[in-house]
Amino acid sequence: LSQAILMETFPPREQATAMAVWGIGMMLGPILGPIVGGWITDNYSWRWIFYINLPVGALAFLLLALILVDPPYIKREVKRIDWLGLSFLVLGMGCLQVLLDKGERLDWFSSDLIITLTILSVVGLLLFVVQELRTKEPVVDLRILKNRTFAVGTVFTTVVMFGLYGTFVLIPLYCQQLAGYTPLLAGQVLSIQSLGTFFSIMLAGRLFHRLDPRLLVSLGCLAAGIGSWDMTHFNPQIGFWEIARPGFLRGMGSGLIFVPLTTLSLGAVPKEQMGTASGLFNMVRTIGGSIGIALLITFLSRGAQVHQYYLTAHIHPYNPELWQRFALAGAIPGLASD
Repeated sequence: LSQAILMETFPPREQATAMAVWGIGMMLGPILGPIVGGWITDNYSWRWIFYINLPVGALAFLLLALILVDPPYIKREVKRIDWLGLSFLVLGMGCLQVLLDKGERLDWFSSDLIITLTILSVVGLLLFVVQELRTKEPVVDLRILKNRTFAVGTVFTTVVMFGLYGTFVLIPLYCQQLAGYTPLLAGQVLSIQSLGTFFSIMLAGRLFHRLDPRLLVSLGCLAAGIGSWDMTHFNPQIGFWEIARPGFLRGMGSGLIFVPLTTLSLGAVPKEQMGTASGLFNMVRTIGGSIGIALLITFLSRGAQVHQYYLTAHIHPYNPELWQRFALAGAIPGLASD
């Protein structure tokens, strides 16, 4: 809703700048959060990562209650709630999130539970679409997708989230499980990635009306692609900056992508539909990120199984090449000379 409020409040000429300032505030959390969270985990308990949100949430609630007001064109009468459509949405989205979360652990469609969740998710979402197109007061007005600019921007953002979000999640796992970093050091790596997003958001806000937004998005995709390509050269002996530099590039790319796309997509929607458009935009984007994470974790798990099978088949006492490699590494003194 915060994006919808910004687009309603500021005129078109200032919307990109407003979105950039909003993004700067959003980036302070990802910059400071991993460092503070790592320090709390090292010195106290991981539970305090959740407790610390209580005063922040209370302060945000107080500021919203005191400052935020509705625009005059919003109707005040109580509308009829489409409980049937809402039920279908909860059923479809709930089952989708559970199957994405548990799919890799239960070996996906080898599990009866995953098959059942898939069927329920598909049926729920299809019934939701049919219901929302039939009712006069839908929970989510899907007719807004007739707006070509909004529809294309939503689809493209979802695809980008599908490709980028999984890499964001894997970095802390790689740092702590393979590189041997402490939670604090892993948090510092993530903070550098967020710094890239921070700088690119400010840059995109300044350049939005000076350059073609499509050029900004293309540059963002290029930076994110280079950063993702650099990740393919990771190894357990890699240094701090070799991990942080690709993250900084991906952060720069994400800022150059999302500020122009969000501004263009939501800017093409009438103010009366801004709340619906913003909610649908972020919901679909989140789904894309969730699917990307689930698939990337699955590829990682399957790859680990393949490599484990290879090691099991070749590492045994009767493999002469194994003994020779041990000798060359100095693990068995005297054997190399023999």
